[in-house]
Amino acid sequence: MFVRFCLGLFLVVLLLPAQSGRGGRGGGPGTAMPGQPQPPPPAADCAASGTVVNSITGATISHAMVSLSGGDAAGSATDATGKWSILNTTCGTRRITASHLGFIPGNMYQGSAASRPTIVQLVSGSPVTDEKISLTPEASLSGKVQDTDGEPLQAQVQIFRVNVQAGKRVLNGGGGSSTDAQGNFRIGGLTGGRYIVCATSRQATYPVGGGAGLVYGESCFPGPLSAGLATAMPIEAGREGRTDFTLTPIRGAHVRGSIQGVPAWEPGKPRVNVQLAKSDGVGGGGGASVQSGRDGTTFDVAGVAPGSYVLRATLPGSQGESPTTTTQAIEVGDSDINDLVVTMQSPGSLSGTVRFELSNPAAGANFVLDVNLAPAVTGANFAGPIPRAQWDANHVNFDFAAVPVGEFRFNANSNAAPQGVYVRSATLRGQDVLNQPFTVNGVTGPIDVVVSDDTGGIDVTTNDADGHPVTASVILVAASGMRRFLNSGDDGHAVQKTFPVGEYKAWAFDDLNVPYAEDEWMTQNAGPGEKVIVTSGGAANVTLKRIAVPAE
Repeated sequence: MFVRFCLGLFLVVLLLPAQSGRGGRGGGPGTAMPGQPQPPPPAADCAASGTVVNSITGATISHAMVSLSGGDAAGSATDATGKWSILNTTCGTRRITASHLGFIPGNMYQGSAASRPTIVQLVSGSPVTDEKISLTPEASLSGKVQDTDGEPLQAQVQIFRVNVQAGKRVLNGGGGSSTDAQGNFRIGGLTGGRYIVCATSRQATYPVGGGAGLVYGESCFPGPLSAGLATAMPIEAGREGRTDFTLTPIRGAHVRGSIQGVPAWEPGKPRVNVQLAKSDGVGGGGGASVQSGRDGTTFDVAGVAPGSYVLRATLPGSQGESPTTTTQAIEVGDSDINDLVVTMQSPGSLSGTVRFELSNPAAGANFVLDVNLAPAVTGANFAGPIPRAQWDANHVNFDFAAVPVGEFRFNANSNAAPQGVYVRSATLRGQDVLNQPFTVNGVTGPIDVVVSDDTGGIDVTTNDADGHPVTASVILVAASGMRRFLNSGDDGHAVQKTFPVGEYKAWAFDDLNVPYAEDEWMTQNAGPGEKVIVTSGGAANVTLKRIAVPAE
């Protein structure tokens, strides 16, 4: 009897894969087949409770909305004392978030170790209690825009925040607003930081007594965007700032010129489109757009306010051909620009190949790489969209077709890489392009991408000034310039068993938003870093003191 039972069970196991594969509709992994016991559902008798507080004042916040992600859609509003409680919810790993009008949403992670999302492990019979969620009150900026006679203006106001991108401080657009009928504006939902705010208006105006139309130039506070980060003003979390603008009407300039590198225009054929866009993005793009003149080679853009612009000229392609395009930076002042010569450029291309250097070749069988191009400078204007990579059937060779001429960064990563397999390098004519920008102009490439599984172990210990373990954001910079990031837990440890081999400098910070790619900032605020060498199959250990990132 026992033998027949085992033989029957063996046959069932053999048949299951064939049955599950028919027509693609059979039961997959984890799917119970007829006659098999259903897996028990997760327990739903877990509970969590705590308070929501103002991160600045420490005061409790009533009527905040608290929710648990994962499992069932459970949530709770806080009572008059800021307390919340969620009962009879699905057990397991859950993420707690909170929100309230006038506060930055609790799921907007700002990089600080103190503001990381709250993750809890809910266990049946062991409710989580006293879980405190901190919300930061939003900052705001308000004011009024008027002309030199004190009349309110229809205007666009934009705010730019100093952010850290790829380890460098840059100015990014942080929101905006239009003025109301009284010329008033308000921009809310701001996090604490340093900002520049600018106002511009497209409202038509004419001089008293008649004459040609005038334009309004932009005005920025505390200073122009071209002055860079040095002029940015601090806005504290939870505070409301105010600044007013007075815009002066001025004569707009003409930008005239000719286009070279295009065939003579014929009736029925498209003309070149010439567009001016503000290079700093103020005014929602600003600038103007006209078509080239009757001869197809001349243009005249009128009413251009002083400022920095990018001129983009585009001749649409025909019968599936890529458009011919070009961009050119120009500075517009008080005088007209005449006889500007614009030469059209055909888009370039970029190719590359992936090379595997693996001790275990089988690990590369399921490795799928994602490659993309990004502007070397955030917000850079190109004479066309940045294309996606096209791969061959083996997912080894890739091509970017119709790439606009310009400077780019190359990104290569895999979200589903086998453990220990990573992109070790990417080079173009011997130049590192994973960490340095490069130019695409015409036929460019190939980029040589090397995938490796040469790894070792690393254990980073992060302590506070008194030597006690603390959470921290760890940055490791290799001699090649490649940067890796780890987060230590409450026990002060960040452990990774498969870490790329190499020599690194390591730092631990209380905030990941640090300009780690700026040598001067790192020298002044972080020091030389701790040396750590990860060897193949080895185990590296390093202890780091957590550095408090100074406020800007």
